[in-house]
Amino acid sequence: MENKSFVMYLEWIPALELLKDSEFRSLILALFDYVSAGEHHRKLSLTAEVCFSFMRKRIDFDQKKWLETKRKRQAAGKKGGRPKKIAADEK
Repeated sequence: MENKSFVMYLEWIPALELLKDSEFRSLILALFDYVSAGEHHRKLSLTAEVCFSFMRKRIDFDQKKWLETKRKRQAAGKKGGRPKKIAADEK
């Protein structure tokens, strides 16, 4: 992945509250590994692995959506942007 950031959602809080502190830490680090490298090599507990799987799906969805937005903006930028306004005295 080429992201420098990712979004965490408040809807994840109930699942995160089920984790022990060590599981929470491992999960957060696994998320950062995944976003920066596209994979993680951390050993996660079963609960943390379940959390990671649904978080990964949302991160992937957001990434795909961002890449599409980025592609559209690049295409629009190649067209030269917004036309300049005509000055009132030129009319």
